[in-house]
Amino acid sequence: MKFKRDLEKEKQRFKDLELSQLRIDTENEYRAKLEQWKESIESMYSEKIVKLRQREENIIGKLKDRERLVEQAAYEHRQQVLKDVELMKQRERELERIKSAETEKIRLQLEKVQS
Repeated sequence: MKFKRDLEKEKQRFKDLELSQLRIDTENEYRAKLEQWKESIESMYSEKIVKLRQREENIIGKLKDRERLVEQAAYEHRQQVLKDVELMKQRERELERIKSAETEKIRLQLEKVQS
């Protein structure tokens, strides 16, 4: 009897030990799977970050190019406006010179006629 009880106790202890080991193995397996998933997700996240940074750099580069083009167009427009203003001033001076010459010519003719 005692031998049977000891044998049963030993069997139960062995079963408990096997169950415990099975639980530990299962837990380790799930932890390994979770770690693998975590690494996979982190890898995907890192790849997405790299792609987003590259995209951001491309967009910034394009914006800078557009900004340079706009600045260049604005500069060229300002230069053209300055040229136009200078041309207008030059024409005004020429017209003023012609007007003065004509006025002087008329004054001289009037003096001739009156004398």
